[in-house]
Amino acid sequence: MNITIEHEKREVLDIWPADEDMLQNLPLVVCTSGEGFYVAGNREQAAEAAYKEYKDWADYAPEDFLYFIGPETIAFWHFGLKAKPKDFPWEEEFSSLEEWLEWVRAHPEIIHGAELEGLFAERSHLELEVEEADQELIDKLGFRPTVAYLMGTHFQAPGKVFGPPGSTATPQQERKE
Repeated sequence: MNITIEHEKREVLDIWPADEDMLQNLPLVVCTSGEGFYVAGNREQAAEAAYKEYKDWADYAPEDFLYFIGPETIAFWHFGLKAKPKDFPWEEEFSSLEEWLEWVRAHPEIIHGAELEGLFAERSHLELEVEEADQELIDKLGFRPTVAYLMGTHFQAPGKVFGPPGSTATPQQERKE
């Protein structure tokens, strides 16, 4: 299977399906180049997935979400004061969780473009155009992807090492955890 993203044809090694239990609302296409891309049928689908991912995280894992956002931010929002999530490098501040979630919906390239080293790692967060996908890939995804977001470059195809640096788990092993 192949996918062409931003004029570069890539061979697909594996597809990790969307898994709402793991708060991953878009499928991840893993390429033999070591790159992993979240893909969506269009920007609107990606935007809704980003919104749902962080809304679900806040609703179903509030302790983890509190650590991610920062307790000071939550306190400010409780009183309707402007604040931004900790480690958030952009200038925008928000006065509520819902206001921030709407910002997330408007910027899926930032949320889906996060590397494992940290959501707001200093890097380019880009929405990439998918120009072509093999019919086999389209059939496996269940849709024709038109946008992609680089998730990371730490996937290693030759030795089939997946996950964070130092990991030896295969995709199937990681899915079961």
